Amino acid sequence: MKNILVTLELDESSQKIVDYAGGLAKKLDAKLWLVHITAPEPDFVGYKVGPQYVRDARADEIKGELAELRKHTYSLKEKGVDAEGFLLQGATVDMVAEESEKLNIDLLIAGRHDKDFFYRLFAGSVSEEILRRVHIPVLLLPI
Repeated sequence: MKNILVTLELDESSQKIVDYAGGLAKKLDAKLWLVHITAPEPDFVGYKVGPQYVRDARADEIKGELAELRKHTYSLKEKGVDAEGFLLQGATVDMVAEESEKLNIDLLIAGRHDKDFFYRLFAGSVSEEILRRVHIPVLLLPI
């Protein structure tokens, strides 16, 4: 196993996932790729952005996400883990599937938030859709 991709939502569960994945990558002498997928730009999905303060707020949000991702990456490197972090914009499942192929990923690690029955019935889950789209082992960590 040479490449592990970890998807992060950059929430309270991120540190737990990063710690687990970092330990696994170190034991397997694998490269760890941390990825956070942020919402696409409003122009991309076909609606007007609005006033400048909305664009500025979105830019600040992305900067904050990138800073947190860098923090996780640097902490792994300090522990001797070969790690890279990057931020992508777009549809989560599409981005995970594309990056898994591009980076020749051997294992995908993601957190899994349990939702109630009605949520799963109408909205499904990102985890389930990822399992359908990628053709590599997926490790879902309960959050």
